[in-house]
Amino acid sequence: MPYYRYLTLPIAMAAVSLSAAPAVAQNRSFDIAAQSATRSIPLFARQAGIQLLARGDVVQGKRTRAVRGIHSVDDALRLLLRGTNLIARRQDDDGATYVIEAVSEHVGTGDDGGEIVVTGSNIRGAEPTAPVTVVTAKDIARSGFTTPDQLIRSLTQVGTSSAATGFGGVNAALNTEAAFEGGALTLPDGSLPNSVSAGSGINLRGLGEGGTLVLLNGRRMAAAGASGGQGVDISTIPLNAIERIEILSNSASAVYGADAVAGVVNIILKNGYRGFDMTVRYGLSQTSADDASIVASGGFNWNSGSLMLSGSYRRDDPVLIARLDGPIGDQRSRGGKDFRSQRCSLGEPGNLPVFILPANSGRPRTCVYGPAGPGTSLTAADFIPAAQAGEVRYTDYRSVELTPSSDNLAFSGTLSQTLVGSWTVDISGLWSQRTSLARIQPASGSILVPATNPFNPLGRPARTYYDFRGEIALGTFPRTLQSSTFTSFGGSIGSRVKLPFGNWRAAVDATFSRNITRGYTTGLNAAALVAAAADTNRATALNLFGDGSAQNPETLKKLVSRRDFPRWISEDRQLVARADSTLLTLPTGEIRAAVGGEYRNPVITRTLSTGVRLVADGTYSRAQYAAFGEVQIPLIGKDVAFPGMRSLVVTLAGREDWYDRIGTVDSVHAFTKRAGVGWEMVKGLTVRGQYSTAFRVPYNDQLFAPQTNSNNRVNDPKFGGQTVVTTFRTGGNPMLDNQTSKTWSGGGELSLFNRIVTLSADYYNIHYRNLVFRPSADDFIQIEDLYPQYFRRAAPAAGQSAGVLEFLDNIPINAATFKSSGIDARLNVRLPENRLGSFNLNVQASEVLTRKRRLLPRTEETDLRRNLLFGSPFSLRGTLDWSKGAVGAILAVNHKSGTDNPVFGAKVLTVGSITTLDAQLRVKMGERTGLMQGTTLSMGATNLLGTRSPFLDSDYGIDFFRWDPRGRVVYLTIGKNF
Repeated sequence: MPYYRYLTLPIAMAAVSLSAAPAVAQNRSFDIAAQSATRSIPLFARQAGIQLLARGDVVQGKRTRAVRGIHSVDDALRLLLRGTNLIARRQDDDGATYVIEAVSEHVGTGDDGGEIVVTGSNIRGAEPTAPVTVVTAKDIARSGFTTPDQLIRSLTQVGTSSAATGFGGVNAALNTEAAFEGGALTLPDGSLPNSVSAGSGINLRGLGEGGTLVLLNGRRMAAAGASGGQGVDISTIPLNAIERIEILSNSASAVYGADAVAGVVNIILKNGYRGFDMTVRYGLSQTSADDASIVASGGFNWNSGSLMLSGSYRRDDPVLIARLDGPIGDQRSRGGKDFRSQRCSLGEPGNLPVFILPANSGRPRTCVYGPAGPGTSLTAADFIPAAQAGEVRYTDYRSVELTPSSDNLAFSGTLSQTLVGSWTVDISGLWSQRTSLARIQPASGSILVPATNPFNPLGRPARTYYDFRGEIALGTFPRTLQSSTFTSFGGSIGSRVKLPFGNWRAAVDATFSRNITRGYTTGLNAAALVAAAADTNRATALNLFGDGSAQNPETLKKLVSRRDFPRWISEDRQLVARADSTLLTLPTGEIRAAVGGEYRNPVITRTLSTGVRLVADGTYSRAQYAAFGEVQIPLIGKDVAFPGMRSLVVTLAGREDWYDRIGTVDSVHAFTKRAGVGWEMVKGLTVRGQYSTAFRVPYNDQLFAPQTNSNNRVNDPKFGGQTVVTTFRTGGNPMLDNQTSKTWSGGGELSLFNRIVTLSADYYNIHYRNLVFRPSADDFIQIEDLYPQYFRRAAPAAGQSAGVLEFLDNIPINAATFKSSGIDARLNVRLPENRLGSFNLNVQASEVLTRKRRLLPRTEETDLRRNLLFGSPFSLRGTLDWSKGAVGAILAVNHKSGTDNPVFGAKVLTVGSITTLDAQLRVKMGERTGLMQGTTLSMGATNLLGTRSPFLDSDYGIDFFRWDPRGRVVYLTIGKNF
């Protein structure tokens, strides 16, 4: 065994053990230079008068900060280990012994957060009363994923997300009456699988991206503008810059304010890194969606601070529809439907030219089909009626890209500096840009072909639907594209200082973030299409009677024009001040508290699009203020303990949020609270529970969308269900209230054999109320008496009980409820190193017990437990990591149980389960000399066996809500430390 494997003995011998009260509570004088951890830890133990225990492999290669001056032991330890990814926790009740661990040692992937995790509390080292999952930099490197959203989606608590559906998809599923119409899968927001911004959000517990709060270094980020303010796009954050990701899968509005309904995802960037490293990767995809990336990081430390800079570039190729394994369009061979266009019944093309006569809306209408070929010398006799053509279906998806190609560039930096004593300043910044491009099928439209068209042999005007598939196959049609650029940048500056009175420590953080989404599409220009069809010049006229081989290329070029999408600018300014301290020391332990205040001003600017021009901007800005407090009270512990009750800690938190009035939207406030308890029955067995409330403010489009009036039909129950025509108003609703939730959770953790085996399980129950929902008019009118403010009727005529409906406000309302409950379980087995190497087994599983939604009062609840849009009811991920010396390997299994695809009517189609394997082999050449010194080679695969998507009865036949359309990805990564 290498000599540095364990430093426990020499460090223990160097330490001087004193009682906890003098060692921890008293201030001591320190004079420790910045140096290697193997030297600084024994030196610190001597100067602090405590015992420090650490494994050699944990601290090997780490460099600690300088600590000088008079500090308490706890404060000095934090300064010493700052930026090292090491933590110190007390091993005994008297505080005389500390154990130094890496973050992953204490919490690891799928393990519980323990006392070191700060996400979910404003008190340093607070006892957690809800589970926190921590994904470390080591976990990230061994996962094989290339973006944070891919990594987080592998966790079992995460439902379907906008990486597949596009921003707004899952939120709309939560707030939309029907996501499936006519037996065909239709995304709730009507988008293609790839959204305009190609962004990705996080969806904990299936509550939508808007119900998950995403933080960067514990601070808010600007919501992606193209999401309407619903979610944060994390896909552009470079993985190599991330130190760890903490996932709190429980509501936390009492700490963070709005949006933390399902939980919090806190992405923490690296800080205090020393050295320079570079990593290159190339991945080969089963569906041509290859990826390539290069990342570099560098940093150095000095006695009082550190600086780190990081940069990355990543290229992702598109998923080609033609490379998907299975039939496209016609799913009858797999027991599904034929989704291809059906000749004249839908007015769309078959695999022969089809024309509708007469060209106007006259009746009867007749469809005639022309022969295959260039269509340059046809006569009317060449066309046959539908009866002779038989069943002709054809839709060409070969040129469509399921996901866009993208180029991602990012730079980040962190600076930390101790100014005087314990006063430290941290500065961080992140700039990123993603440019995406997808080839899309040009929209086929109704084209009137005049009798004067030189290729028209019918002798009269005809109407056709033409999609240029022949020209696309020949490569003569200009590419029709959808492109977007998402640019995000932001920075923060934070200051931390120990106050001169008591044990108070204060922190002030100022944050600014901004993102801009620009996009455009190129497609058919309707005016140019009409002009080309009406052209009488045979050399330049559009030929709609053949297979596209005889078209004039210059004519085709003129048919395509550019249209800009709305431009979104989203900004977020935040100022947070907080302080925490030990208020009182009792025989049972320390009563600790935190208080603070917050100012925040999110701003979203939208540039509207009219036709092909961009017009007036709309800006939505709303100031927010908050005050919060938190206290942790030890009822049992330390010197007061009983059999079966080693410690009992209660935490209480409360927060008041105020939102300014804006336009016609009134000012609102929300008070949220949390109560938690942690009960250590015996050493290694802890039980916990929590009750909390949370809220979410309606997003901008729900409040401020322009209102318009139109005449529509509705079945009026007060007149026997008679269909009446009345005025509908649609758009935003400035009178909307907050969406609120209550969450109960409880669970426990069992640690055995000195934490070699750790098992935990937690139950949660969420009741989400007042969800914003726009009901259908026919459903809404059934409960008119509950919402009379949205209806206006004329005075009743003689002998009638109700007047004629004159007006219906068909705008979003607070009406829906959502209930979800489930169990999360985690198992971690970490075997000490032996002659076979070291082994680490992690298993996490989540089971949804109930998931129900009621859209309107007096309506039945809908069971969504197995609904495809909300994810699988059971998910499991297990990893087995082995290492011996410089060689290591990891094997991961991912399982998602089957779901249901509800279609029009009562029919429900089952979508199968998904089980995939990931694997990686790595070799570290750190002991070698020469060019390969400090080099790590990793080769692996995600979806190693190339598992196909379960069949979903839709055009593509794949379940892109849960299955990664890249299929199997085999990758090679080369990293080098300099």
